[in-house]
Amino acid sequence: MENTNAVNLSEITRRFSSLLTSCENSAFPSRTPNTCTLFTRNQEDHHDQVVSTTSLKQQMSASILELGGIRPSWAMTELGTRCLRELLTEGEPQVKDYIFHGVLDSVFEFMKYMHAHRVFKKFLYVCNETRKEMILMRLVQDKTKLLEVAMSPYGRESLRKLIIIMKRSPTLGLVISILASGISDLMIAGNYSSLVNFCLDNLSYEHKLIIFEEIMKNFHIVARHEVGCIWLKRLIEELTGTQRIILLDAVIRNCRGLSRDPYGNFVVLHVLKLEDPSIDEAICSRIKEDMEELSIMKSGSYVVEKCMRSSAGKLLLEKLANIRLREVEKIARNFYGNYVIQTAIQVLNKGDELRNKLEFLIAGINRPWFRTSLMS
Repeated sequence: MENTNAVNLSEITRRFSSLLTSCENSAFPSRTPNTCTLFTRNQEDHHDQVVSTTSLKQQMSASILELGGIRPSWAMTELGTRCLRELLTEGEPQVKDYIFHGVLDSVFEFMKYMHAHRVFKKFLYVCNETRKEMILMRLVQDKTKLLEVAMSPYGRESLRKLIIIMKRSPTLGLVISILASGISDLMIAGNYSSLVNFCLDNLSYEHKLIIFEEIMKNFHIVARHEVGCIWLKRLIEELTGTQRIILLDAVIRNCRGLSRDPYGNFVVLHVLKLEDPSIDEAICSRIKEDMEELSIMKSGSYVVEKCMRSSAGKLLLEKLANIRLREVEKIARNFYGNYVIQTAIQVLNKGDELRNKLEFLIAGINRPWFRTSLMS
């Protein structure tokens, strides 16, 4: 008897899945609402058959009741997705209940595939809070699959909708924690960064702190990343209290290395824009140790110039005054270093001994790009 039931259920699944597939492959929109034309010729009278999507929905509803559930494959086609979405709002209570359990059992698949994710989003709008919480709890049970969802473009769309609808749920913090834990590995995954930006735009301050904690665990990677450096700049502006102190301290301690990086230098520059005298002094006291090397690097020269213009700029000017003239000349003849020398001249007072030395030095440099730059 059990074998007979299993065969019947299997036949129901096969028959309805086959119907959906044939409709999807051969259907074109009809001018009549809720219908589509199937270009499958009748062997006898050769007329086009017209299938009502309402009829298809009714067949799906009957199949769900017979099976006691749904199959994820039904949501992999546009027609199947349309029927499931409509049944979520118009179907019998038992049918809705079966659809819910089907989504819950295969939630990761429903979130990350092109058509199926529409069923997931519709589900979030129509189900009650208890069931939404069950979805959240299911997501946090499998970290690997949740991160795979975040890698998928449709998965990210599903997660954005979930975050908006469930932003007040305490369970959402567990989801955010898992997503944040993958930052260092997933930053290179194209538009994954857009999901982090979305979180920073829409999450509560408490949830943003979860992202901050994970970013700090991977500070050296994030700060040197094209998008990660932007996240840090944003957090510098938004954080308060202890977290802000921790972030600023990390930038200060690593400013020498970050200044050499094409993206990390922007984080250091952003901190210098705060114009905090104690921070300026902490950064300048470190940057002066590598001043000669940084001055002839594209990214490093920006930081050296900014430091010279800061409230603690005298530390770098004193260092410059103690560098051997031959080494200063090497800096002045360098494409990037010449801007450092120009900045030093601009911030020094007229008649200053160092300024006079620098002006005398550059007078003997016969490089058109240097003179043009100096005169601009």
